[in-house]
Amino acid sequence: MEATSIRAGIELYGNELRYAKLEPYENRYRLLRLGRCAFEFDVAEEILHGSSRQHLTTVADALRDIFSDRPVPHLHITLHPPSCPTFFTPLPTGLDDYEQEQHLQEEAALLLHPDQPHPLHLTIDPVTLGSMPNGVRVEWVHVLALETTAKAQFDHLMKALPNTSYRLTSSMHAVSKATEQLLAEQKSNVASYALIVGWYPTHTEFTICYEGEWQQSYFAETKTTIDAAFFGLDLLRRLMIDFASVGHLFVYGHEDNLKAFAPLEAALPCAAQFLSLHQLVALDAANAQTLRDGGSFIPCVAGAL
Repeated sequence: MEATSIRAGIELYGNELRYAKLEPYENRYRLLRLGRCAFEFDVAEEILHGSSRQHLTTVADALRDIFSDRPVPHLHITLHPPSCPTFFTPLPTGLDDYEQEQHLQEEAALLLHPDQPHPLHLTIDPVTLGSMPNGVRVEWVHVLALETTAKAQFDHLMKALPNTSYRLTSSMHAVSKATEQLLAEQKSNVASYALIVGWYPTHTEFTICYEGEWQQSYFAETKTTIDAAFFGLDLLRRLMIDFASVGHLFVYGHEDNLKAFAPLEAALPCAAQFLSLHQLVALDAANAQTLRDGGSFIPCVAGAL
């Protein structure tokens, strides 16, 4: 297997670094390796905002060990809110790369640092085309904004893998890709929305897709899945999405009991389903039998696809 065909991703949440390696298999990807490293510190917080080079060296050593068996040409790094600021915004169509960057830098400064505007490192992903109320055509984009100091931390970290480039992505963007793949494989003829809910002890993530295409994402700081249901339904209301048009309710993250999402199910015409690694990648018999925590790895694996 050529190294260029290998897909790899890591995900940072709390004190854990999760990792996945995939290879092409028939018409999809097969899981080669999946695992996690636990640290004595908040790994995402340390890389994004910390100042300890010793902690950074510890993470770099872990990366070097994880990917020592086979080189990877590119690494997808998945980050969760609220660690990384993200926003959606419409752009006029026809802008070149420089004009787009300048427009988004100005908007990011207004949103994130209105008192002290300064350049940020932006990761820009197209979402969908649309029209404003005045009829002007726009392209909606999703922007992940990092301080340049945080980008420098990642650059330093990636020296552990000198022949590997990397790209940052949000967990909600990664999950939107997984949903697009899943719904394409199901080949549903019914036009409907999908609400994807990621529950974590610190927050809940919400992603909305329409006919498999990413539309919007949002997160809220929550303590219970009842809180999550409130914010999820409120998001649908604010976007003027009829509950009856939601045809899929997918969940992932750190909640392994579907009954916890009963308040959402009661308001929507569909039952909650876990996003499953089995739906995204091929698993050999050993992986299929031993994997017990697939939901928490969804952003990591989806980010690598």
